[in-house]
This record gives sequence, C-alpha cells and structure tokens, in this order.
Amino acid sequence: VWRSMGRVIGEFFHIDEIVRDRVEVANPELLAEIARSGKGAVLCGAHQTNWEAASAVLSQYGVSPMAVYRPVSNPYVDADLMRRRGKYYGGGLRAKHDRETPFALIRHVRSGGAIAVAVDEEALDGLPTPFFGRPAQTTPFPALVARQCNAPLMLIHGYRTRGVRFKMFVTPIETPRTDDRNADIYATTAAVQAELEKSIRQHPEQWRWIHDRWRESIRSFGIGRML
Repeated sequence: VWRSMGRVIGEFFHIDEIVRDRVEVANPELLAEIARSGKGAVLCGAHQTNWEAASAVLSQYGVSPMAVYRPVSNPYVDADLMRRRGKYYGGGLRAKHDRETPFALIRHVRSGGAIAVAVDEEALDGLPTPFFGRPAQTTPFPALVARQCNAPLMLIHGYRTRGVRFKMFVTPIETPRTDDRNADIYATTAAVQAELEKSIRQHPEQWRWIHDRWRESIRSFGIGRML
C-alpha cells in the first residue's frame, strides 16, 4: 500500500501527461452520455490506484464535476495543488469541512452538473454499512443526492495495469425510489460499498487504506439535515 501511495505522489506532478494517453476507460460511452445529457450525475470514487488520474480523465469525455477536497495547512502547497487540480473540476473544488459544501453540491446536481465524491473514507456520522464483512461507517451523501435529484449514480474504479498505465471502469449503481426514503438511501449506499469491495479485492495493494473504516460511530446520522 505504501509503495503504491508513493507512486501516486510522484505521478501527481505528471497528471497532464498521464491523462493524455495512459488511462484506458473500459466503458467511456457512459461518461459521454453524462456529458451529452446535460443532466445531473453523482460520481463515486475511492483512493484506488492513481485516484488523481481517475478523476482527471473524466474531463477527456466532457465531464467536469464539482468535487470535495481537504485543504492543506500550508497555503503555498494548497495553492499549488489547487492550480494543478482545478483545471479538471469545472464545477469547482469545495472544502470538505465547509458547512456550505453539501448544499453547494446538491444545487450543482439540481442545475444539471456532475459531482465527484470519495466513498472509501471513514465517516463518523455515517451509516454502518457492510464492507468486507463488517459494518463500516460510510457516507450516505451520494445516495441521498442521487435519490433526491433523480440523478444517475456511478462508481468510478480501476487498477494499474503496468508501469504508469491504468484501466478504469464506470459501474452504474441502481438507486431505488420507494416510499421509504431512508431504506432507499441505505440500500444504495450498501450497493456502492459492495461494488467497491469487489473492485478492491482484485488489487488490494492499490487501495490506500490508512485509517479505520470499522470504528463505531459516536453520533447518529440525520439524513434529513442536508435537504
């Protein structure tokens, strides 16, 4: 895992070159359809293989999402990271702990834009969802937005094939819309995690796992508070 992460850090400074001809998307027609439709979309991702390249390659198919990022404490480093990343996120980058961020993401989807959200990190106020055989605190936000905005939900995942070359996949996730909203959001969140688990099992060393996904939540999650 640390070897893979070291490669990602080194490759970050060559993202433009990598995206140009080193990332193969197995089913690009799904991304092209998102761009062509002009409707909102929710794209889930994880810290697999080179996740920066996986996010950046979306722009090659006309998808330019809004995404969440964690600001770096050093303002000079943060500004450089924003400069390198910003060109691939036409919808803008929103700070993770900004209270306005969830609402900005929802508005962006409602206006026809795409958003990109990481779904493999611990969420202390998330839903306990099955992940590798144990409940893991998981953000229900992508499922909530997809259901509320009637937007397609997709998981972006993949692996390093050889050297600095990657293969990515776009997997649609069904979002039920019944009379039980909470059950729908839980089922969709569980489906995302199940697909992510299947992908990670193929190349576990390429998943950046450096925190505890299985810690018990110290707070209950209120699904309605974001609407």
